[in-house]
Amino acid sequence: MHHDLPLLDLWRFEAAPRRAAADLPNGQIRDMFETERAAISAAAVPLTWLQPSNQDPDRVPMTEAIAIGSGDAPEPGLPIGAGRLRGLVLHKVMEEVLIGELGEDLAEFAGRALALIAELVVDREDEAGLPEADEIASTAWRTLHLPEIAALRPRLVPEWPIYALLAHASEPTALAGRIDAVALVEGRASVVFDGK
Repeated sequence: MHHDLPLLDLWRFEAAPRRAAADLPNGQIRDMFETERAAISAAAVPLTWLQPSNQDPDRVPMTEAIAIGSGDAPEPGLPIGAGRLRGLVLHKVMEEVLIGELGEDLAEFAGRALALIAELVVDREDEAGLPEADEIASTAWRTLHLPEIAALRPRLVPEWPIYALLAHASEPTALAGRIDAVALVEGRASVVFDGK
């Protein structure tokens, strides 16, 4: 854990003077700039990005955040529905266990789930619709202790980003996403874990 690492003592180092880099004159003329700009435009391929999870019905729609007054901070959108909130908290608890930030005790799972719910929920008027921290903790704990998952635990890496170019698309298209967890063997994915 990073808490066990010794503190880096910087006092034993002496400050070295930094030499300022000389400002070189810009010899680029307008014609040269236009030629380089045209070369970049010709080499740049327009790319359409697909992010499949953005189409999930429980996603918060992306809108422009507007502050009411000059001193007000923009208000972020809230997760839609307890199911969405439950999923966010469940994934975060499991991620923190897999990276070693959260211990294996069921009570720790529940405490962290409760803290995450409190962080995510701004409007307390509809607390009856909130997910139950104990249920989230129990689900996460049971999932991580399933024999198949327990066997993979030493190799599971959570929140694995994925990117791919789609070969058979009519126009250049790339896929971007994130896998809940992946089991790596010699640097390659052997099992993909979806926590839904």
